[in-house]
Amino acid sequence: RNLQAPPLEKEEARRMMGELARNREPVVDQMLGEQSRHIEYNQYLTNHEKHAVIALEGLGVPGKVNQDWNKNYVEDNPYGLKLEPARKACGAINSKNWKSYLGKKTHFPDFVQFFEQEEKRLGIKILLQTYGPVLMQGSSGALLHGVIHLGWAIDAYHRAMIIEGLSYMAFTYVTTHIDTKGENNNHKGVLDSLEQFLEDKEKLEVWAKKVANSPEFSPEKGFHSEIAMAGLQYHVAKLQASENPAIKSRPQWIDNLKIKDLWQQIYYGATLFYLARPGDFVVLHILTGLWGLEHIVSKLKKEDQRDAIARFWSAILVTAVGSAYLSTLGIPGLPEKKALQVLHQKYSSSVDKEGDKDAEENWNTLVKAAVDQREEHNIKLVYVMRKLWERYDRHSLFRVAAANFTDTPSIPKSDKK
Repeated sequence: RNLQAPPLEKEEARRMMGELARNREPVVDQMLGEQSRHIEYNQYLTNHEKHAVIALEGLGVPGKVNQDWNKNYVEDNPYGLKLEPARKACGAINSKNWKSYLGKKTHFPDFVQFFEQEEKRLGIKILLQTYGPVLMQGSSGALLHGVIHLGWAIDAYHRAMIIEGLSYMAFTYVTTHIDTKGENNNHKGVLDSLEQFLEDKEKLEVWAKKVANSPEFSPEKGFHSEIAMAGLQYHVAKLQASENPAIKSRPQWIDNLKIKDLWQQIYYGATLFYLARPGDFVVLHILTGLWGLEHIVSKLKKEDQRDAIARFWSAILVTAVGSAYLSTLGIPGLPEKKALQVLHQKYSSSVDKEGDKDAEENWNTLVKAAVDQREEHNIKLVYVMRKLWERYDRHSLFRVAAANFTDTPSIPKSDKK
């Protein structure tokens, strides 16, 4: 508890944030700092407005256009539901009791108040190093949106949104289990793990069905009653609480690959998975979640980075199994292993050459189409895929994936409040 950031270090972090804010259009900075609306609405849906602001800014959209898009989202989002006003803090959370509130879905503004005080004491760098590893242990919550909100806030390097992201991870915390001993922990690369995962798909879907119907996991017995109405989120929590070494073991590549190679492999593998289920709403969250994860990991101490990646890898696989099982929502099952292999063979060496006018025009078209979207997930998809395309030598896989927009899923009328 005596941990304290050196004054100069805190001053430097705040100077960098101030510099970014000055280089950012004021209206964009204002939208990222907006705090008049609650982080969720309709009990379990995440308020995505700030994610879209970051993506639109990253795609070069002028601040006025960004503001107009944001205004439309606030007044009429794709679900046809109203965003909700911010709650008031009551001072419930402090350094002694904060862990007891993890995942309770109560006192979000109190978490904001707590982390605000901690940032003033520690500075952003030590704040993230101190609380990030603990919160990553609960990264399965809210369909990965805690990681998305915090990681994208770090991408924008916006102080108020980073504090909000830490608070949302605490608010939606669902323990993400990792077993260090497992039958697939000798995998040397991400594709090894994904191919084994899809080879086991029938067994995994049987497991998911068994867990879903188990009386052990019910709100009446006190199992995550706070998200019992949340469909897939509740199912993911059940799967995380149930043992399955096939997807909860720690693959060898997490510890053995150089971190630069790890990110390239995991983005490549996840994007192949998305193309095997093009436009899949849940798998798209895996892509935008990985973008968030990378930014969170970059701020952790070196000794904590790979544990955070391992936790999120488990969260990814459990979320994919959960979504495939919930066929009542019209979601298809997991793709075949062969589909992944065919896509890998097609795209492993496929790049867009420098000066390829068709590729550049394709991106211009995709950016314009994204900006015209009411569905903000597609804006985020284009932003992340464009960034990866630029980083990884114009690998055409990312451009092709960016063109596969998702549709807003329907919410049963009984769930609308």
